[in-house]
Formats: sequence, structure tokens, C-alpha cells
Amino acid sequence: YIYEGKTIRIYNQWEEGLKPTTMNEVRLSNIEKKERYRIVWINTLKEGELFFVVGANVGVYTIYATVVKDVSVVAFEPEHVNYCMLQRNIYLNKAVNAVAYCTAMSDKVGHGYLVTRLGVDYQHEHCQS
Repeated sequence: YIYEGKTIRIYNQWEEGLKPTTMNEVRLSNIEKKERYRIVWINTLKEGELFFVVGANVGVYTIYATVVKDVSVVAFEPEHVNYCMLQRNIYLNKAVNAVAYCTAMSDKVGHGYLVTRLGVDYQHEHCQS
């Protein structure tokens, strides 16, 4: 998908040949419709500013901000499969101004559980970048 003359791609690591998945194609095609307020807000950021993305998922807004707007991004995604895809998308889009952490954010210091559709505290696998 091309935004402001710059191409961004969101990939799913499980797809053979690193092809965009249907879900990710929908995310990109709806980026200016479904959650337009986020894009409007990101578009107010100036080149070189720092943008924190909490709950980055696979990186749609991370990639948009760093590739299209040339904003520095620090992304946080606690779910390990999404984090792996986020890392892959940062790499594949050559988003050199983005860094991602596989951690949750909170207003409290401590440890907790991440509840997903697979249940609580399931086995974590590490991704390869």
C-alpha cells in the first residue's frame, strides 16, 4: 500500500513466501477509514519526533509512523507471536527508526499474566529476526 508516495507492507510470519495475509491487507486498506483519528493524530507528528506505541500488535501504526512520517518509534507488544510479526515488519520495511520490546506497559511495577485466546500463561516461543 502506498501512502504519501511511500510503500508500506505488513506481513504475517506464518505465510509462505512472506505474503501479506488477508487480515493484514484489510488492516492496511482500512487504515484511513476504520481508525482515521489515529492516522490524523500520527500525521501531526513532525519528522524526528518520538512516538510510543503501546499494544503495537503487528505494527500497522508503527510502520506507518516510521516509514511514512519519518518519526522515531518505540513499540511495545506483550504477545509473543504479534511481537515476532512486529519485528519482522520493522525489518522488512527497513524501519530503522523503530525499536520494539516484547513487554506490557502498566501504571504499576510488577509481574502479571497476559490472557490470550489460547489461555493464561501458555508456553512462549522465541521468534527469529
